[in-house]
Amino acid sequence: MLFSQRVHQSYALYFKDRYKSACPLRRRFKSIVLQESEIYECLKCMELFPVRCNLAESLSKYPWSSFRQRVLGKTNGVLDSLI
Repeated sequence: MLFSQRVHQSYALYFKDRYKSACPLRRRFKSIVLQESEIYECLKCMELFPVRCNLAESLSKYPWSSFRQRVLGKTNGVLDSLI
C-alpha cells in the first residue's frame, strides 16, 4: 500500500469517527466523462452531500459549497475568477 493511500485511509477513518459520519469516505477517486445533460444532476448530488451526511443542516450554512454563490448570488472570492 502506498504511503498516500495509508494517510488518506487513516484520515478518512478519523474523520468518520470524529464527526460520526455515516457516509462512505474510503471510496477511490475516479473521473468519468459527463454528458451535458448529466452535469446538473452530478452538481446537485455533490452539493447535497453535506446535508445528507449531517455535516450541515442546510446548504446555505455549509461554507465549502458553491451553493451560496451559484443560487443565492453571494460572492466568496474563490469562485469569482472561475465563473
